Amino acid sequence: NAGWTSIGDDTTGYSGVFEGNRHTIDNLFIHLATDASGTTARVGLFARLDEGGVIRGLGLTDPYVRRQTSNGARYAGALAGESFGTIRASHATGGEVVVADTAGSGGSHAGGLVGAIGSGGEINASYANVTVRMTGNNGFAGGLAGHSDGGKIAAAYAAGSVIIVNSAGSYVGGLVGSIADDTTPTPDVLATIDASYARGAVTGSGTLTSGRVLAGLVASSAAAARVTNSYYDNTSAGTGLTASAGGGMAKSTAELQSITGYTGIYENWNVDVDGATGNDDPWHFGTASQYPTLKYGGFSPAAQGSAGTDYDTDSDGLIEITTLAQLDAIRLDLDG
Repeated sequence: NAGWTSIGDDTTGYSGVFEGNRHTIDNLFIHLATDASGTTARVGLFARLDEGGVIRGLGLTDPYVRRQTSNGARYAGALAGESFGTIRASHATGGEVVVADTAGSGGSHAGGLVGAIGSGGEINASYANVTVRMTGNNGFAGGLAGHSDGGKIAAAYAAGSVIIVNSAGSYVGGLVGSIADDTTPTPDVLATIDASYARGAVTGSGTLTSGRVLAGLVASSAAAARVTNSYYDNTSAGTGLTASAGGGMAKSTAELQSITGYTGIYENWNVDVDGATGNDDPWHFGTASQYPTLKYGGFSPAAQGSAGTDYDTDSDGLIEITTLAQLDAIRLDLDG
């Protein structure tokens, strides 16, 4: 029971606008090891992001988020345990997100950025490069999110390993463990994944493997047709994956790196990520030996997994431009 106490709880989440302004939080530490009365099932920087809530322009570096349980489903993500709101231009790199179900009771969710996306939640122009680990039956684990129930993901990627141990009936994906349409509202809220990819290893080990599904992008989907223009690296994802699970297409490392613009497999990747009119040119393709990275929101694409650069070095609200490279970087964030 050490470390950060998540903002919000299982029933009341954050519903404001959290403006990260391209800053990072280093070494977020959560280790919730009990199910005592009053402890939240959802853990992350935020326990829960409610409908209307927004987190944008925020980075987490080297987070360690662990939720142990011996009594029911738990949710863990670096940024939020569960999100019904909007996450934009944010990321988590390094560290681990762990759900350890010591009783194997099942139903838990673990993701590099969020444990689960609820109905109407969105993740746009964001990524995770975090190791995700889970034990317990009938769980959901993904490099970006464990599960999406009516959520929408666009222009996102996951690069961390996803590891599940001693589990039966679980769904494990390089990007998302499982997606499903939320059938409770009328009309249904449709789950989508568009213009996204995963490049981390997906592995399972131990006993109780019956019914377990591992996939490079999404392990289970009730709406595979709504996974569009999205891929996983079958070179780095590993072996023993279910190729037909959940949607998305397998591509080699060379195929994912060789295209340096919105052509070929990336032809439809110039998408809207801020909800305003028009597409937002969210991707930076680098050279033919690099994966695509995200430039939207002011985070520097110069290095894979970069946490961004502080260009206001004297904190006077003005951007210092002392090199041609800094001048050229203005094009990556035209709204300032």
